[in-house]
Amino acid sequence: MALRWITLLLGLACVCWSLMQTRMTLVYLGLLHSTIVDVSSGALIHSAIQSAVTAATCSLVFFFIAWPKLVTYVVAIFALRELLNLPLAVMGIGLFRLAGITRAGRFHQLKVHGILIVVYGAALSLSGYFLGF
Repeated sequence: MALRWITLLLGLACVCWSLMQTRMTLVYLGLLHSTIVDVSSGALIHSAIQSAVTAATCSLVFFFIAWPKLVTYVVAIFALRELLNLPLAVMGIGLFRLAGITRAGRFHQLKVHGILIVVYGAALSLSGYFLGF
């Protein structure tokens, strides 16, 4: 019973985070006025949208998937996010668009992204094996 309460609280926290990031997306797009933030860049918009979608998806997992399988699904969400970001990182779009980046910097960025995919893939495999899908 205690685990159910914890997962519900985590689900609510994810919903709140998703709503906050949705608001920040609207601020970055200039659709909402903010007295604190007066910045608009593709990287900020991409980051806020990515965070909002990830949190919303995690909240669904926390609300509808039972423990311990939800660990596997949360890891799967992050692995899928990194896989979807891979073409953006290769093309240098959105969050991965850096002005004045050198060839070595671009290689380092792709190497770090590739390592993240391998780590999330290994974590997903282990979690799926030990905790189930």
